[in-house]
Amino acid sequence: MDNNFKVYNTDESDNSPKQFYEEYLVEQQNNMFPVPSAPNYLMELNTWNWDNVWQKCKVTRHLKANHLHVEFNYPALPILAEAKAYMFWKISKQQWGADATVTTYNRCLDIYLAFIAKTYPNIESCTEIPLQTMELKWHTYLEYHYDDVVPQQLKSFIKIMYQTMDTWIAKKTGTIWEKDIWVYEWLEEYNLHRTKSSNSHQINFSKVESPALKKLLKKYTKQRLLSRTNYTWGSAQSYNSVLIVFLNSIYRRHSDWTDLNNLTREDILAYHNEISAYNAKDKASYVSYRILIVRSFLEYIQLMDFEEQPHTPILRLILSQDIPNGGRNKVKVERYIPENILSQIYANISCLQEDVRLVIIIMHNTGLRISDTLELTTDCLDEKSGQYWIQTDIMKTKLKNHRMPITTELAELIKERCEIVNRYANEYRNPNHYLFPSSVKATEPMSQDNVLRILNIFAEECNITDTDGKIYRFHNHAFRHTFAVSCLNNGMDILTLQELLGHASGDMTLYYAKLFDSTKREMFEKVVESGVFSFNTDASLKMADVSSIIKTDLDDFWLAFKMNAIDTPYGVCMQRSEGKCKFAKQPPCLTCNGGKPCKNLCIGINTTDSEKYKVLMRSASSMMAIGEKNGNEAMTTENKELFNLYQEIYNTISSGSIIYGRADRLKSEIKKTKGGIA
Repeated sequence: MDNNFKVYNTDESDNSPKQFYEEYLVEQQNNMFPVPSAPNYLMELNTWNWDNVWQKCKVTRHLKANHLHVEFNYPALPILAEAKAYMFWKISKQQWGADATVTTYNRCLDIYLAFIAKTYPNIESCTEIPLQTMELKWHTYLEYHYDDVVPQQLKSFIKIMYQTMDTWIAKKTGTIWEKDIWVYEWLEEYNLHRTKSSNSHQINFSKVESPALKKLLKKYTKQRLLSRTNYTWGSAQSYNSVLIVFLNSIYRRHSDWTDLNNLTREDILAYHNEISAYNAKDKASYVSYRILIVRSFLEYIQLMDFEEQPHTPILRLILSQDIPNGGRNKVKVERYIPENILSQIYANISCLQEDVRLVIIIMHNTGLRISDTLELTTDCLDEKSGQYWIQTDIMKTKLKNHRMPITTELAELIKERCEIVNRYANEYRNPNHYLFPSSVKATEPMSQDNVLRILNIFAEECNITDTDGKIYRFHNHAFRHTFAVSCLNNGMDILTLQELLGHASGDMTLYYAKLFDSTKREMFEKVVESGVFSFNTDASLKMADVSSIIKTDLDDFWLAFKMNAIDTPYGVCMQRSEGKCKFAKQPPCLTCNGGKPCKNLCIGINTTDSEKYKVLMRSASSMMAIGEKNGNEAMTTENKELFNLYQEIYNTISSGSIIYGRADRLKSEIKKTKGGIA
């Protein structure tokens, strides 16, 4: 890697790396309270401890050690300013915990300075030496001086420090977007979206073999990130892992290319053959995913008129047959948690640490993604009339103030957690009031990787095994899948489930129905195959021959049933285009008299009338609930009026009375039967 300090004139002291870091330390010193009186306090003091540095900088930590005591040896080294700046930045940003600093990183730094004193005593920054050279000499030095196994933190110390300082100077000199490694923390001022609970802090371009194509990929990634249109930090990482392989494939075929102007169909087919040769478990999805990302990349640079764009239209470069499964997302069935695994989890759940225990209970009972669960805050609980909801923003689908109904028992657990978290939260530790704060990074939530690590250790220690006797391996998304399965198999319709899961469209929810609603689906198939009847024009029944379409169209019919079906007193309506059929807007017998009940309608004579109105009340109540969930005020109001009418009728006839619009006729008939006496 090139020396990034070449932008400085090292002959002038005020432009040297050493001067830059000294200025940084003075700036940080001025932020302390109270401000130390010595002008070069941090530079001149070679022993930093809690009382005279970290407390004044308002860095708060629970210490297992008695004190945070850091020693700087080799005071004559020109690189000492950089070493001090690096350590101060790491601890003040709380990327290093206090105890880790005392027990591990102070030792690493001391060994590093000893290495510099022996190898490069005159440099002011590690970035003055190429990283590859520095790493090689560092590993040789460690092997020579240490007979035992070298700890990983020590082995990787120079690489991490080098990348940090390299990026630091790039930010200072305005060349941050030109770096081969982008670190999220250095780009925070651009408000790029990254899931806070993710450990994905870097985007790495170093594996792109062509310098020109690497520059193109950086330009594309930067523009997509800054546009903030369906493109997050995680998206960039996923896309780049695919695009790097694609661009290297092109470079191997055309090593003289500096752009993609002459990209041909043959180049796409060559890349297609490469990825098709990979032994993936689901090859169709593996290939489709990569071709779709490449197509999106090429379409974007053509749409935005990049000078490196292909001259051939993308529709002629990538054809529909290049995408094996049509690009459809697939739910991974194996990540649904079976009942036997769930029973083992809950039988041993007390063995889990309290915060992770609550994380999986929330995911299992709400269907929230792991990212949304970990980013819940202590004000997420909403209560109305004794009913509880979790309210939060769904980051993936940009759904604001999404509400999930929860049980009173779960609400009580969340309340207890909120009290504990709020007791210790302040402006320096967990300032965002996360319900599950990180124990390492004070401003962020617990990481997804940490949750997964704890769950898999839990599975091993508690011997949670599958039907083959193998230790179960957790996937964080599995609890969301399990929630969807439970809802479907207990009769929830697709639209309600879509709303609860916060899916942007019904497509993903339909896959749940197709893949997971197995029990009810089997019953459905048996009913259909035993005989399908239709109405004749005279309303009589006739049997229909559907044998030729059962196998091909049954899937579509089942999904249509799950998406559109509404139970009514007369059967199941298969068409819910506007919430309710206009012909059933009001029951005809109760509206045919100019919007009023028919006068010839007599209710309560038959003993079964009470049961009929129980059914009608349940139907209206169900429609009210659907209207409320979908924000359809008209639908809610109409059915509320119907419910009130049904209830009034039911209460009247349940007391033994009857309702008859023509009471005068009734009186006349009674008079006749009694010989004219009214």
